[in-house]
Amino acid sequence: MILNKSPNNFKSCLFFTFTFLILLQVSFGAEKKQIDLSGEWSFKIDRENVGVSEKWFKNDLPDEINLPGSMQEQGYGNNVTAKTGWIADSSGVGPMTDAEMGYDQVEAKSKYPSWFTHPMYAEYRQTDNLRYPYWLQPEKHYVGPAWYQKEINIPEQWQGRRVTLTLERCHWKSDVWIDGVKVGTNDSLVSSHVYDLKDFVSPGKHKLTIRIDNSMIYKVGYNSHIVSDHTQSAWNGIIGNIFLKAEPLVWLEDLQVYPIVKNKTAKVQFKMNNETYNDVEMAVTINARSFNSDKMHKPEPVTTNINAREGETIVNMVYPMSGEVQLWNEFNPALYKLSIEAVPSDDRIRSCRKEVSFGMRQVGTEGTRIEINGRKIFLRGIEECCIFPKTGYPPTDVESWRRIMKISKKWGMNHLRFHSWCPPDAAFQAADLEGVYVEVSFFWTRFEDESVYRFLRREARRAMSQYGNHPSFILLSPGQECWMAGKDMLEMFRDWKRDDRRLYSGPGNSNWLIKPRIKEEYQYYAARHYDGHRTRYQAGWPPTPDGTYFTSMPPQTVVDYEKAVQAFGSKPLITYEVVQRCSYPDLDDADKYTGSFDAAYLDIARDQLKERGMLKQADDFVAASGKWQVKQFKEEIEAALRTKGVAGFQLLGIQDFPGQGAALVGVIDAFWDNKGYVSEKDFRQFCDVTVPLARMEKRVWERSETFKAGIEIANFAREKYENMSIICKVKSDEGKELQAERLAKMDIPIGNGFNAGDFEVSLADYTPGKYVLEVQLANTDYKNTWDFWVYPDDVNMPSAGDIMITKDFDENTINHLEAGKKVLLLPERNKVAGGMPQCFSSIYWNCPWTGGGESQTMGILCNPEHKLFESFPTDSHSNWQWYELLIDARPMILDQWGMENNWPKDYRPLVQLVNDWNTNKKLSVLSECKIGNGKLFICSMDIENDLENRIVARQFRYSLLNYMKSSEFDPQTKVSKQQINGLFKSD
Repeated sequence: MILNKSPNNFKSCLFFTFTFLILLQVSFGAEKKQIDLSGEWSFKIDRENVGVSEKWFKNDLPDEINLPGSMQEQGYGNNVTAKTGWIADSSGVGPMTDAEMGYDQVEAKSKYPSWFTHPMYAEYRQTDNLRYPYWLQPEKHYVGPAWYQKEINIPEQWQGRRVTLTLERCHWKSDVWIDGVKVGTNDSLVSSHVYDLKDFVSPGKHKLTIRIDNSMIYKVGYNSHIVSDHTQSAWNGIIGNIFLKAEPLVWLEDLQVYPIVKNKTAKVQFKMNNETYNDVEMAVTINARSFNSDKMHKPEPVTTNINAREGETIVNMVYPMSGEVQLWNEFNPALYKLSIEAVPSDDRIRSCRKEVSFGMRQVGTEGTRIEINGRKIFLRGIEECCIFPKTGYPPTDVESWRRIMKISKKWGMNHLRFHSWCPPDAAFQAADLEGVYVEVSFFWTRFEDESVYRFLRREARRAMSQYGNHPSFILLSPGQECWMAGKDMLEMFRDWKRDDRRLYSGPGNSNWLIKPRIKEEYQYYAARHYDGHRTRYQAGWPPTPDGTYFTSMPPQTVVDYEKAVQAFGSKPLITYEVVQRCSYPDLDDADKYTGSFDAAYLDIARDQLKERGMLKQADDFVAASGKWQVKQFKEEIEAALRTKGVAGFQLLGIQDFPGQGAALVGVIDAFWDNKGYVSEKDFRQFCDVTVPLARMEKRVWERSETFKAGIEIANFAREKYENMSIICKVKSDEGKELQAERLAKMDIPIGNGFNAGDFEVSLADYTPGKYVLEVQLANTDYKNTWDFWVYPDDVNMPSAGDIMITKDFDENTINHLEAGKKVLLLPERNKVAGGMPQCFSSIYWNCPWTGGGESQTMGILCNPEHKLFESFPTDSHSNWQWYELLIDARPMILDQWGMENNWPKDYRPLVQLVNDWNTNKKLSVLSECKIGNGKLFICSMDIENDLENRIVARQFRYSLLNYMKSSEFDPQTKVSKQQINGLFKSD
């Protein structure tokens, strides 16, 4: 039969063809509508990128692999060497180009030993012993295309159906062929790659070939966690659901639900697609039901008739949720399943159905506060940076993500900010179920290239479409520390604000972008400072020894960020990437790396500790550094809670960050496991829905003074408190109650900055030592504690007597020692070798990434039971009273790589410092030893100057001299003159 090719006759033929296909739909009943493609696939690496030109899509691939998964975790790729081409910015730790450096850190190369060049790490750069410490070291690394292939079998019942292929989470670009014919390409990092196969398959067997290319398709930033080796790794593969799906020729897609809480309704919008080549009358019914609440709620269904025209019809409906509607928030994460069923009037055409979950939640702002359903919230957030050390990629199952959400809430959090990446759907589902507020922040780059900006716009639309119904998804930003043209930002805001289900911001921590017209469009903002006013303790980058409130002012609890909030104006401001203080790694964590990654920094640290005789101290280093880290966490979190009007904080983070030089900044490790030095319960004392706060001008007091603290309450709980009593107590360090007072009863609404009154205590009868202020809301578990110290106004300082006190280790000092006498050596700071910075605050982020940075230590380690501390009670770790002694102290290096006159391996300083795990120097600010028959005490802390005003130094000197004058001062470790001289700069 020869067809007349006129348009009318051609359309008639198509009509009869599709009529036949429609009749086939009658039999499309209980048969399988979806085929899972997970399992074994054929595979081939395309190292030379010749697969397309050589038409690999027409050939059988020779190797085998399992999907979902990555090729690297299954042993495919290249061995890691010192010259591996990472997708990561070295930021000063390696031989990258200046253009690739972050934060203009070119100088950082010369400021701190680099793994790439320093002889200390030469043995770890060898191919047969490679240990790369700056991010997790994969067994295999590969960037480029790889090919995946599988035979598929289309059922007979799928004849005439719309068949789609879904690939969830490809990294990065996918190209698809069926039987050697190109179907299409997709480049999304955030959403599933969906291919329409209707014109490419028929019942029977077909060869499906997929090319995945994990190269840098667009310049979204070498440090962006969605592509970088720093955290999730540059994996290649497909890690989520992979399936074929058959649908009728009239189908529904892009179902979006827009809650209107005040009206107790929901606007429902969806697309109805019709490929029958005829208009079809459809009876469309909306149903909804709650599914995770104790009380079932099922609003009445709504039905309307829709004329589904050929092609695409956009349908808008309003669905009443009724008076019993359950609202979603962090305390009551009530969810609904909403379904659309479309039944055709023509019984030859099959009905179609689509279902989504959503929550009745409306986000807005009131002044500087974010509100959920008209109620103020406070974001207690952590940055989630795509850290999954077993696989190198994020999970796509809900239960894995629910574990993360539950752990976050156990630590007092209610918010996750996804830093430079967008998680899979399972993460949003888990956040919905657990009541966690989510921010997506796309990329860490400069949006100068038009193609990158347009890619951002496409990715945002994809994310808003695929994840937009999730009530947890309340904040969206294009990225952080970015550049973007003003016209592009305005265009972006106009586009995004068409969807009012979340708040929108420009790039985080990018003050240079905020011009008056641009600022009008911001609905919230996260930054480390604004208009010269800080929103966190550490000021800038790279961190410097004097750049944080921890070092620039004596310990107190009065800092807040109200000036920054006021400067930003009448919009919410969130404090940005707060704390970032390190603790020493647990070397036993190496046993947890059972996947395809190793934390090589643990192996290097173990070797160095063993070489310097400190391996047995490793657990003590973890505990001491960790307990000090927690105190710094507490102070920064409370500073935010003290700030009236601030919208919340975002920590970086509570989880260790194994990239960017390895930043061990968490109280939980990379696996979301507790490190063991603080419990969730104790952490929630200062990080919870309700937190008592105390404003103390100082931490150290004299006995003649009256202790004073202004008591405040931050309350963002489910309900306000009425007629609440606040109980204040002072306890000894052993827990004995010394003083108690019940402040006047008060109502505590939702918010913070509520003054409960002043608490005052006379210290006249207090002995020298540490005390604890405890504040509790009566008959609740909400309590908080603060350490403070009391010392006498004056001490009867022992005379030097037979102790020679000197600044110099000179001939006179040596003669004194050789005569069997005692010497207290107090070297001047500028004469101590090594040039290390202050040692009070802990390492900020890490040392390699910051060129040595603010600090290279993580607090002290000492034995509180030692006679030395008899009149100077202390913990085994750093605490706030040590500020006066450590802020200007320079650590003495007793042992380090390449040191000729190192001290004995088994020697333990009286006050030791926990050094950076990358160098593991044996450090001291207080040591005793024997020189010949003499006894030498060396203290690099200032215990000489301004003792009238430096009451901690005065008390410490008093305790030290009493110890030196006692019979217990009898050091056993013998050292040489050369070993002492090695502590100081040579002339």
